Amino acid sequence: MYSLLGGFAFGNPKAFHDPSGKGYAAVAEMLKRVDEKNAQVGARMASCFNKAKTVTPALRAMQVEQVRGILAASPSKNTKEILGLTLKSVGEEVPAAAAAAGGQE
Repeated sequence: MYSLLGGFAFGNPKAFHDPSGKGYAAVAEMLKRVDEKNAQVGARMASCFNKAKTVTPALRAMQVEQVRGILAASPSKNTKEILGLTLKSVGEEVPAAAAAAGGQE
C-alpha cells in the first residue's frame, strides 16, 4: 500500500498537487484507512503533507483542510504528531488532541 500511495504522493507531484485538491483528498482518505491497519505506514504517509509550506496559499489551504480532516478521524499517535508538526510549520493552530499526542507512544 505504501508503494502505491507513496508513489502517487511523493512521485507524482503534478497529480498530488492538482489545483482541484483531488490529489490531497484521495491521499487523505487512503491515509485514514491505512493508519487504522498499520500506524507506522500511516505516519510515514502523513509526511507527504509536510511540504505544505512550499506550495501556493490556495494549495496550502486545501492541504490544511485535509490534514484537519485526518486529525478529526482520530488517527494513531504517530500520525497525529506528524500532522500536528505540519500544521505548526504553516502557522496553523494544532487541535488539542493532536498536540497532546506529541512525544507519546
